[in-house]
This record gives sequence, C-alpha cells and structure tokens, in this order.
Amino acid sequence: MKKIILILINLVIVNISSFANESDMLNLNAPSDLTEGQSLFSVKHRFIGKVDNNVYDTFFGIDGGANVGLALGHMFSHGIEAKVSRNRYTNDGQSEYVYSLSRQGDLSSHVKGKIGVDYFSYISNNARINDRRENFFYNASLATAPVWDGVSFVFDLAYDGYNEKVGTGIGINKEFKPNLSFLPFVEKMALMAEYYPVIDREDGVTGKKDAFSLGVKFKTAGHHFVLSLGNSTAIGTRQAMLGAINNDLHFGFNIYRIMF
Repeated sequence: MKKIILILINLVIVNISSFANESDMLNLNAPSDLTEGQSLFSVKHRFIGKVDNNVYDTFFGIDGGANVGLALGHMFSHGIEAKVSRNRYTNDGQSEYVYSLSRQGDLSSHVKGKIGVDYFSYISNNARINDRRENFFYNASLATAPVWDGVSFVFDLAYDGYNEKVGTGIGINKEFKPNLSFLPFVEKMALMAEYYPVIDREDGVTGKKDAFSLGVKFKTAGHHFVLSLGNSTAIGTRQAMLGAINNDLHFGFNIYRIMF
C-alpha cells in the first residue's frame, strides 16, 4: 500500500508539457489519441457504498470499500497499443489481470476506430486456490470528433468469451473551456454520460438493470481527473455491459496521466 501511495504522489507532482489522450471515458474502451512512443497510466476507483446510505457516517458511501483498477498502456507504431491492467473487486475478493492488444486509426476526418482483444484471468479469494478462470474479450469502438459545439460520441460493441455475451455501450462527451478562477490549473472540462443496455439478460450473469454513469472531467496540463456517479461499480466495458443489480448510485473517479 505504501508503494502504491508513493507512485500516485509521484504521478501527481511531476509536471509534463502536454496531454495527448482526448478520448478517455468513464468505462468505455474508446480509441486512444496517444502518439507513437507514449504511455498512459490510469487509476479507476468505484466506491461500493451507496451515496444515500447513512450519508453522515459513510460520507456518501466512500467508507464501504471500493473496486480498484490500475492500468499501463503503450502506443507502438501503426496505431498498435498494448496494455496490462489489474482490477480488484471488493465484494467477492476477485483479483483480475487483463492483457490487451488493439489497433486503432482514423476511418475518416471525423471518425476514429479501434479493434482489440483482451486476455483476462482472474481468481476469487473465496474460491479454491486452483479455480482460475480465463478467456478472451473481443471489442470494437468508434469515436467521433466533436460534431457540434464540442460534443462527441463513442460507441462500443463487444463479445465476452467467458460469459458468452454480446454487449454494447454508448457514450457522449461535451467539452468546454471553463471560467473557474478558483481552479486556474484546469484548462478544459467535459461532461460525460454512458449507457450500457443489456442485450441478453441471464440470471446470475447479468444485472436486472441497464448500467449508466455520469461524469465530469477536469483537464490539466498533466492529468485528466474524472468524477463519476452511476448505478454500477464496474471497471471497463466488459463488466459494465453486464448491467447493474439495481439503480442505487455510487461515486467513483478516474485519473489519467501520460508517463513518457
């Protein structure tokens, strides 16, 4: 834990001159704007507690534990990106490693596309020591340039090989330049929304409700900070497309930073 805290402090205090990735979303696997040779580190945090459950004692649900994801990706030549992620889910003690390979590029002057495959492997602390589960997750994504007044869209289509489910997610991003004298380091902001309609519901696999989330992004010279509110504590498209148990709301946040 001390090592993780030191790493996060280092990421926050070290200054960089520019931030290339303009397509990071809440959970959607949007095409990246990283250039060749750049790496991106991200932290995703989803609080388990409900925002309206004993607000004073739990401080809007943040004392109830959290799902946490760490990821590091690198952009090679020809739009090929490799990424490794580790996600930890509190409720069932599940620890998951994800190894991703994708190819992305401009489909037109207004649309960027991405196709990729993830190999994921996880084990629950509540399961037998050798009960490791693994499979592949196939995904395709489209992202538009701002179509009017800073509004852009993202669309994901994916297949989960373990659960044998097709899923999709839709996102919208509205970027604007704020006039916040009390936050002079914020260069731009964005309002975001994502929706994941469950295509094929199945008891024990998918939730009873479609997943949704809302967020606000703060862009600085070196980082993107995202605050989110939604009915799912999922990390990434593969988990979010399976839906939510109910419509209880949970806080979350993402942090993105260029490493090199």
